[in-house]
Amino acid sequence: MKHRLRTWHSKVSILYVLLYSFAFLQFALGADDDAEEEEAEIHSSNNDDNQKTESYTTEVTYEEIYCVIAFLMIIHLSGKGAKILGMPSLVGELMSGIIVGPHGLDIVPFEEAFVLLGEIGLIGMIFEVGLELDYDLLRQSGSSTIFLSCFGGMCALICGLAVGYAHGSLKQGFAVGTIFVQSAIGTSAPVLRPFGIFKRPVGQLLLGVAIVDDVIALIFVSILETFADDKPKSIFGLCLPVISCVGFLVVLGGSAISIFPNLIEKRYLTLFQKSNRDFALLFLMAAFTMVYLPLLYYTKSSYLIGSLLAGASFSRVKSAHEVFISNGSTLLTWLLKVFFGATIGFQVPVTLFQEKSVIVLGCIIAITCVFSKLLTALVVPNFHKSTGSSHSRTKHRQDQITIGLSMVCRGGFGFVIASFALNEGIISAELYASCVFAILVATLIPPFLLNHLLGVFNKKQIAEHIL
Repeated sequence: MKHRLRTWHSKVSILYVLLYSFAFLQFALGADDDAEEEEAEIHSSNNDDNQKTESYTTEVTYEEIYCVIAFLMIIHLSGKGAKILGMPSLVGELMSGIIVGPHGLDIVPFEEAFVLLGEIGLIGMIFEVGLELDYDLLRQSGSSTIFLSCFGGMCALICGLAVGYAHGSLKQGFAVGTIFVQSAIGTSAPVLRPFGIFKRPVGQLLLGVAIVDDVIALIFVSILETFADDKPKSIFGLCLPVISCVGFLVVLGGSAISIFPNLIEKRYLTLFQKSNRDFALLFLMAAFTMVYLPLLYYTKSSYLIGSLLAGASFSRVKSAHEVFISNGSTLLTWLLKVFFGATIGFQVPVTLFQEKSVIVLGCIIAITCVFSKLLTALVVPNFHKSTGSSHSRTKHRQDQITIGLSMVCRGGFGFVIASFALNEGIISAELYASCVFAILVATLIPPFLLNHLLGVFNKKQIAEHIL
């Protein structure tokens, strides 16, 4: 009897595998076209009867569901594979997004929705970076933050002007410089955070530089917009982003240090029972974010700065970071996978890379506009002089390498500026493709080098501690 049951079970299993294989092949080869046409005919014939019902429903097809699941699995497994090979997970996620995205195999539906979800992931990550702000360490950076950011921005802008002018015009050169003036903390943060960099003075310096970079980039973008408008902007229109950024950084940043911690801990959280305080704190974080994002955006600043300031408002509140991690860590991890796979990966025009001239120009832009920010390593202050350690020089060199490679990283904002310049006719399609290629290089190579070198530095520190 048992033998018969086993035989029957094996036959059913084989039949199931064959049916599934046939169904998969039918989907892959497009054999369901007739079924779709028949379904369309049924819908059209019953359109009058069901018009009211259909207006209240939102439907998706099985193929769309299947492709979405496949895309999520691909970016997840690609990230895991990249880690196994000793690279940051974002490298695998980005490459898989390029391959299956609209400029590759084009199998992912709802492209705009995935790009949107990725942007939400970026906002969440910047919020967490704000939570990790240490004002005591940030104060040590002082004027170094502004000098480092301005120095790196001018290096990128000057190189961009030279490359763009050689390619066509000074206007195109300014556009290229604007595309690469901002370093992407969103690209380097996933590599830096596991090594605890943001808890050190060099990490706080990077956060300060990221804020100033945003301000400088917004200034240049506002100037770039005048090249696209028929009527030039007024002086106030050009200065508004600067006034907005600096004003909110002073007012809201100062409040985050001196006012909000006491108000939240002593006035707000005491209104709730201990068992409900985590939820109350999470609700307040969401409320701050939903207020700061439109406030900074509609005053011509950056909503990413709004997200950073919202997180910074809770950086001195006890247990705030733990509450955020326990409630949003898994969701944020997946949203960041979508950010690198879709928000960045979908923007890469692979078909334009077939031209040799695009690749050559892209390499020139990468060497000049992108890697010119490595020069910022030369002006990194020494945070280890006061320690009196014999290894202070080595630690300073490690800080220089960390800053230099982090400043080279680029990300989503560069794609946004490049797309704007192309759509407004400021740069040509060839120059756009070359800029995207350079951004892609700066999104893949520096994080890989940074991850490898930080791992080496970490092993050396552990070995020295043991000895």
